[in-house]
Amino acid sequence: MIHDFDEEINRYGTDSTQWDLLAYKFGESGLLPFWMADMDFRCAQPIIDALKKRVDHGIFGYTKPCTESYVNAVINWYSRRYGWDIEPDWIVYVPNAMLIAKIALDLFTLPGDKVIIQSPVYNLFERVVVRNGRYIANNQLKLVDGRYEIDFDQLEELAKDPLTRAMILCNPHNPVGRMWSREELRKIANICLENDVLLISDEIHGDLGLWGKRYTPVASLSKEIADNTIVCTAPTKTFNISGFFIANAIIPNDDLRWRFEEEIKKKMCIHSAPVLAVEAMKAAYNESEYWLEQLIKYIEGNMNFIESFFKENLPKVKFNKPEATYFAWLDFRDFNMSRHEIESLLWHKAKVAAYEGTIFGPGGEGFVRFVTACPRKKIEKGLRRIAEVFKEY
Repeated sequence: MIHDFDEEINRYGTDSTQWDLLAYKFGESGLLPFWMADMDFRCAQPIIDALKKRVDHGIFGYTKPCTESYVNAVINWYSRRYGWDIEPDWIVYVPNAMLIAKIALDLFTLPGDKVIIQSPVYNLFERVVVRNGRYIANNQLKLVDGRYEIDFDQLEELAKDPLTRAMILCNPHNPVGRMWSREELRKIANICLENDVLLISDEIHGDLGLWGKRYTPVASLSKEIADNTIVCTAPTKTFNISGFFIANAIIPNDDLRWRFEEEIKKKMCIHSAPVLAVEAMKAAYNESEYWLEQLIKYIEGNMNFIESFFKENLPKVKFNKPEATYFAWLDFRDFNMSRHEIESLLWHKAKVAAYEGTIFGPGGEGFVRFVTACPRKKIEKGLRRIAEVFKEY
């Protein structure tokens, strides 16, 4: 089945966060949105068909998560694609990945403890740490010849601090697009293990490897690493179903999982999953792999287009293609502009909605995260708007 990723679909009036909140978020109307991590592509047909079938059934009562069909969909997906053998008991339904991180921090760290993150990184990592009374220990990524690397010496120093009790890893990394290698992941995980630092790994972009880069679930590296790791997984980014609140915490350690499940069920009263979300997830993992393979090729084409466009039309913007995700991490530093200046030109002159990288923490200054999961015509229109404005500077 061939999917038409060039199809342009009008999302206005659907209560889309990406489209219908533009004026509210950016104080400007008529913007083209490239700011939110969801796609402008229609879902895979098996997902749509499964939803229609369930809707036609007409009853939408409480739905038990982690049934046999539910866990088998997850287990088979990770075994087939990544060689990771997940036990059924390890899987815990949670509405979204950041809630997994919050619960883990609440349970396994104390107020005043430190949590390692690696900026520039998804901005909710900092928020979930700070708003829960913990402190950031920042292992800032190093940009070396256009490629981000981990400062392992500093990571080890941070992990040795007795107040450091957890690390939130982004695997692969949002927004810089690194697909961490097995060797890098093993070094991270071993540093955490040796210093009694719980590793919380957000892997919801793992399926979106580009250019043949293969995602490695960090908990698949060894039993010892798995026992010190809570993995956040979800089909939502992969299959454009983020409007269905469905994610899975994969927790191999029996004690950690028991405490986590008790928190979910007794304190947060999460005993049921959204009925349509369950159907969407099963159809995604069981029947929609063909769609993902075509999506990856289309995203690679978008990245190639962006690279060529800036070389030909606005060479002051530097762009190194990512190894994973659908984020283009654009380097505007040659303009020597502040965050306010870049965003003002993007939003109010170019009429393009995208965030300057300061929002992602230290190391993000002067960059722009640009979402490429949309038809190429939209990308071309957005880039031409940017070039028309910034060529004057």
